[in-house]
Amino acid sequence: MRKQAAEKIDAGIGAGEAPEGDLPRFPSEDEKVPASKAFEPFKGTRRKPGTGCLHQINDHLWEGKYAPRGPDGKRIHKNVYAPTKEECEEKLQALIAETKEKLQKY
Repeated sequence: MRKQAAEKIDAGIGAGEAPEGDLPRFPSEDEKVPASKAFEPFKGTRRKPGTGCLHQINDHLWEGKYAPRGPDGKRIHKNVYAPTKEECEEKLQALIAETKEKLQKY
C-alpha cells in the first residue's frame, strides 16, 4: 500500500514513470464517456389528504378505506371492496361524496 502511494506521488510530481499495470487507467479525451440518463421525477405513492386509501388484499380483491372525523370528533371508518383497482377507486369516490354529504347535515 505504501509502495502504491509512493508510485502515485512520484507519477504526480513527474519524477518517475509509474508502471502501467498498477495504476488505474483513465479514459482519454478521445474516448467518449456515456451521457447520463435524462432526469425522470419519481411519483410518490401517497395520496392527498381526504381522498382515502387503497390496498390490495389479495390477487382478486381491493379495499378502499375512508375515515373522516364526525361531529363529535371521533373517526368514522368506512370500507368498500371491489375486484379491480379502478372499480374500487370509483366506489371509494362515491363513498367519500356520500359521507361528506351526510356530515354536512349535522
